[in-house]
Amino acid sequence: MLVIFACSSSSPERATSGGRHQKMEVGSADELSAPKSGILVELFTSQGCSSCPPADKLLSTINADTGPEVIALAYHVDYWNYIGWEDPYSSPEWSSRQRGYASKISAGRNYTPQLVVNGRNHAVGSHKDKVRALIDAERRIAQEDVRVSAVSAPGGDHSEIHVQVETDVGTLRRESELWAAVFEDDLEVRVLRGENAGRTLRNDRVVRHLENLGPLETGRYKKSFRVDVARDWRREKLGVVFFVQDRKSLEVLAAVEVRP
Repeated sequence: MLVIFACSSSSPERATSGGRHQKMEVGSADELSAPKSGILVELFTSQGCSSCPPADKLLSTINADTGPEVIALAYHVDYWNYIGWEDPYSSPEWSSRQRGYASKISAGRNYTPQLVVNGRNHAVGSHKDKVRALIDAERRIAQEDVRVSAVSAPGGDHSEIHVQVETDVGTLRRESELWAAVFEDDLEVRVLRGENAGRTLRNDRVVRHLENLGPLETGRYKKSFRVDVARDWRREKLGVVFFVQDRKSLEVLAAVEVRP
């Protein structure tokens, strides 16, 4: 069994690139709870794509439509930027992540808006009925012996996000990794050029930072995740999603969301 617990921490860390910090040490996990894992849905979208705003809107309301256990992230890809509008939230890193999924589940084909459910299946992100069907199907899949929970404690420096993650792993049959994604809600942009020129678009669940916290090993461990809050991020609109992903198949085995 894997359990993840998130809270504030003041332990020292070693610095990594970009001012980020990470630490891992053996620790206790005696008080961890283990609720049913969330279902991770990842939308690959772009402000330069005229088909994407309906998918963005669906992602903003996906909890109300499909259930509170559904955890959403939006990755703005960069391959639409050439048509005249550079999506301010786009990154080649997000395009690369989508290519990884394409090699596993969509015959190498990238498209927007693409929604991936737990790394196993995909659908056009604006097709509500298909998206709901994939999420319902995920509920019927027997869960791995991997569980995740998170709690955030108040306090700490407003200029950073600092979360302590505890893992308790029994026998893990897969080569799995722990990831952390920082997202921001309620972003509005007036698009001046491209296919959506003249529209004001709202985007939620926008991934601002994605970090691989390393492989999971049998035993009990404590990790400290820390990231600086960039000047253009609004801390009150931020959240963090921790998820466990199989390194080879890219299937997501567990996920949880916490508000820092």
